[in-house]
Amino acid sequence: MRKIRHESIESQAKQINQVLQGHYAYYRVAGNMKWLLNMYQATRSLK
Repeated sequence: MRKIRHESIESQAKQINQVLQGHYAYYRVAGNMKWLLNMYQATRSLK
């Protein structure tokens, strides 16, 4: 986050979305959906 904080909002959003997609892909295992939903809702509340 510190590395991209001086970039445009659009660029920041794109990079953060890429990180979150990678995070979801890595942690998407059977029985882990509840944790992923909590993580998704926490990131949505940051707006």
